[in-house]
Amino acid sequence: MTDTTNDDLDVVALEQLVLEDTKLAEDEDRIKARRATIRSVLARHLDAGTTDLADHKVIVSTPSRLDAKALGEAFPVARHPELYKPALDTTAVRHHLSPAVLEQYTRSGSTTVTIR
Repeated sequence: MTDTTNDDLDVVALEQLVLEDTKLAEDEDRIKARRATIRSVLARHLDAGTTDLADHKVIVSTPSRLDAKALGEAFPVARHPELYKPALDTTAVRHHLSPAVLEQYTRSGSTTVTIR
């Protein structure tokens, strides 16, 4: 019989977490696909608006948004500057400023974990 160290237990516990996470990811993909199928069926069979079904309100809507590309072509900035606003071009900023200056304005995001 071999003794296990805390490091061994930590590795086993971490491996179990990785396995659990990958299983949950597989379940999540299956669940998302099923939910998309269900919502597609409901959208095909219900009219726009709110319907009461199984003690729940099912809301069917068709959201709309402006086509920015088509608007830009129809109303170019040269003729309609009032429709536009200036925006900082971060690609140009990275090109023109030194890494030392950029570092002053760099903020860390949230830590992420990817399991493949």
